[in-house]
Amino acid sequence: MIGVHCYVTQVQPDSDAAAKGVTPGDQVLTLDKIKPTRKSLPKIEFAIYCLSQQKNLQVSLKGGSSLLRSVDIGARVVLPRKVSQMDHPAGVDWQYYERGWWNEKHLSRLRFADLGGDVLVAKVPDFEFTDADGEKIAAKARKSKVLILDLRENPGGFVENLQRLLGSMFDHEVKIADKVTRHKTTALTTKSMHHDAFTGKLLVLVDSGSSSAAERFARTVQI
Repeated sequence: MIGVHCYVTQVQPDSDAAAKGVTPGDQVLTLDKIKPTRKSLPKIEFAIYCLSQQKNLQVSLKGGSSLLRSVDIGARVVLPRKVSQMDHPAGVDWQYYERGWWNEKHLSRLRFADLGGDVLVAKVPDFEFTDADGEKIAAKARKSKVLILDLRENPGGFVENLQRLLGSMFDHEVKIADKVTRHKTTALTTKSMHHDAFTGKLLVLVDSGSSSAAERFARTVQI
């Protein structure tokens, strides 16, 4: 979503969408006859990808020439490796389980891209990373002059990771928020790395899918 409009931002080169002429910049008017809005898009995505995976998706698009068109985009079916029924308890769809587990692990991995010129991009999919991953982000950041921290679609995670990652960006203690409990209110602060903190330029990317710790990280940096 950009403003009140929904746009295609990326198309896989070998996909059916690419073969049918869908390109980044196309405005999405409807998905299966439903108009995407900031409020409805997460529900549409949940319905498409989680509730009922479909063989095709009807999409109404408007391109740069303002030409309206309807495209029926087919999905690629990927068969998981076969698992012997003798190896697992009966009644469990282990093929689906193993495929789902691998996809989840693959998508939730920490990723880096070196753009050259001392510019580093770090894709942080959530705040449930390990201490080793947190140290890896900080170590790689210290070697760069510009850090682009990509928190788009990041749902959040552990408060301790939020404190540590923010702490690696400041050479002094910074207040994150007020922690309000039934009996008292205490300040939630960063766990600063002081002399080992990142001192270059920091850019934080967020979108409508960024929430919880990801939102708090971006807001703290912004303040």
